[in-house]
Amino acid sequence: MGSGFLRAFVTGTDIDITVESETVFLRVVEEVGGINQLTNYTVDEIDALVSGLRRVTSGPVSGGGNINDAVMDATQDLSVNNTDLNNFANSAATAGEETSGPGDNNYIVNGVVTFNGSVSVGGGAPTVYTNQITTTNAAAVQGIATQELASNNFLSDGSFSLRLANTLTGIVDYTDVVSGESTEPTPILFFPFVENESTTLFNALDIDGESFQVTYQSFTEGAFTVPAGTFNNVVRVRISAISNTTTNNIIVDYYFAANRGLVRQDFSASVSGIPLTASEEAVSGIAP
Repeated sequence: MGSGFLRAFVTGTDIDITVESETVFLRVVEEVGGINQLTNYTVDEIDALVSGLRRVTSGPVSGGGNINDAVMDATQDLSVNNTDLNNFANSAATAGEETSGPGDNNYIVNGVVTFNGSVSVGGGAPTVYTNQITTTNAAAVQGIATQELASNNFLSDGSFSLRLANTLTGIVDYTDVVSGESTEPTPILFFPFVENESTTLFNALDIDGESFQVTYQSFTEGAFTVPAGTFNNVVRVRISAISNTTTNNIIVDYYFAANRGLVRQDFSASVSGIPLTASEEAVSGIAP
């Protein structure tokens, strides 16, 4: 193991310290972002993750044998369909946790939320509108369970649906994969969340035949007020897609409230030289 000894999480009275327990220990520490982050989790949450990972590592694979640590990364995304791992990823602050920690990663919540919006096209006067977003469980995409965020009047221009996956490592956007415009999903929020992070996701992502550079930025809003109320633990992520060949671009800011869902989204875009700006804020169907 490199360290010369084996480790295991003590979450009960009967614990075996083995090569498997060391493998699981290393994977758990990687998932939560380091040993120092373990204090943000309850014993039950760690036990759920350990149980789920053991189920993955001991699962049979085609051709016989068991999945081991060498191929764990290739099967990590499949764990989103594992009940124990899903419960861990979506765990909220409970008795035993004094504050919310990086394990509280539930930012997509099923329900119906009404948003008030304003959109301006071509620099003209803004149009005020109402958009209702219905979030439900949806079919898996590329083997990953997703949720659909269906708008009935997106940007005052009719229906539109986002397909997002709340995975162990973050929220991933599969919208362009579902539509056939791209083969690559786009991460839009990383777990554990780190504020003031900036990274390039893709240097040349093909979207409907056009090459885009896609970047990610993260911000902490803390207590954040929209017409629906003041929400705690709000995080904001900015996804920028800038064309490598034309002046086309789009910048989207998502505001997520922990264990509540999307409370605001802002848009700034230029398509064929025509600018567009818009913003939507939650007004009902969601509460702090």
